[in-house]
Amino acid sequence: MINLVKRNLTYNVRDRVAFALSFLSVIILLVIYKAFLSDFQLDELKKASGSSIVSQSGIDMVNFWLVAGLIVVISITTTLSGFGVMVEDKETKKIEDFKLSGISSLKLMISYYITSFILGIIILILAILLGFSLFIGFDTLFDFSLNSWLKIIGLLLLSNLFGVTLGLFIANLLSTRSSFATMSTIIGTLVGFLAGVYISIGNLGETIGKFILILPMVHIGSLLKQVLMQDSINSYFNNIPQKYQDNYEKIYGIRLYWENSEITNSTSILVIFGWILAIFILNVVIISVKKRV
Repeated sequence: MINLVKRNLTYNVRDRVAFALSFLSVIILLVIYKAFLSDFQLDELKKASGSSIVSQSGIDMVNFWLVAGLIVVISITTTLSGFGVMVEDKETKKIEDFKLSGISSLKLMISYYITSFILGIIILILAILLGFSLFIGFDTLFDFSLNSWLKIIGLLLLSNLFGVTLGLFIANLLSTRSSFATMSTIIGTLVGFLAGVYISIGNLGETIGKFILILPMVHIGSLLKQVLMQDSINSYFNNIPQKYQDNYEKIYGIRLYWENSEITNSTSILVIFGWILAIFILNVVIISVKKRV
């Protein structure tokens, strides 16, 4: 198993174009966020407050919101790209060679799964370091308590786990690198919208807003925002009527609501684990069916 994982990791590193694109996607997202999304939200805060400036706590609040969204998008796009080696092995029939050498399909799938998980974690760490450095300041990393960091790490692992499980499902359905590249592009484009990252949940409309509440990405984003933004959002809305903070948290997906009822964090975690379990079961079914064919 270890040799298979090493082989897969080596493939991803040696494929310099794909490996560079994984990092490039992080940089592109950072630039888009900094150039467009942050300014848009800051302008909205200026209009709401009737001021021409936004306090530092407000700027930090917006930047933490962006970092949380960045993590959600990258946890899915980068883990998916990690399954490129699996699709190539299928296209070039290397998987058949592995099977002839006595390596089971299950063992192969686990090796691809672990490889993608490791790559996802590496790039997520890079994204956090870059995000904090560019948006908020590297030293802000040390402002979080141990308890907050444990929550952040747990959510990173959970987000990465969902991304890897989804990536394996997609890679199981595709057999050519061209189809995989096309699907990766589509998912990379959609995930930001479906997670309420590129457009805030409050601006999506009632029907679409309810639909994305079924999806796990928006729940992961909500939980991350609550941890990252806690101090800055409380500071910014200090001495301001609570209803304005409640409205902001609802519009920007910090707190999620179904109709007029707030969705608890426990429910969000159940939704995420429910999706992971459901997709995992589908992966097992697909592997079992292919094994019999």
